[in-house]
Amino acid sequence: MKKIIYSTLTLSVLLLFASSCRKENNGVIITKVIPVQLNVNQSYSYEVPRAGDDDDDMQITKQATHFLMSQVSASTGTNVLFEYTPALNFTGTDEVILNNAEGSHGHGGHGNGHGNCGGSKPHHDDTIIYDFQITVTGTTTRSQ
Repeated sequence: MKKIIYSTLTLSVLLLFASSCRKENNGVIITKVIPVQLNVNQSYSYEVPRAGDDDDDMQITKQATHFLMSQVSASTGTNVLFEYTPALNFTGTDEVILNNAEGSHGHGGHGNGHGNCGGSKPHHDDTIIYDFQITVTGTTTRSQ
């Protein structure tokens, strides 16, 4: 009888602990569609505002298919700069998608994945997506 009571009590404590470690915020996905109109061989840049926690990184999650340059780099403060140059003489449409990737939360790149269980301050679970829909128009000069 003691074993049953002890087992039930132990299981109850484990279930209580596991439920208290769930993430407190399921988060939301915010998508910002940015239409971009370019002329042939024209470059484009956009300063992407900081998104998420201090340890979040903005990354390209869908790379363009017709580009000479398509990259994100550090900008002023904690913002990043997105830069795009279409392939030489390319006309048509292209798309680049950026979003914030969750960082380590001070766990050396191995986030605990347990919300606020480690005693640290709570973090967000929001995802900010920047969808650059690029249209390149104009005429190209071709040598004969």
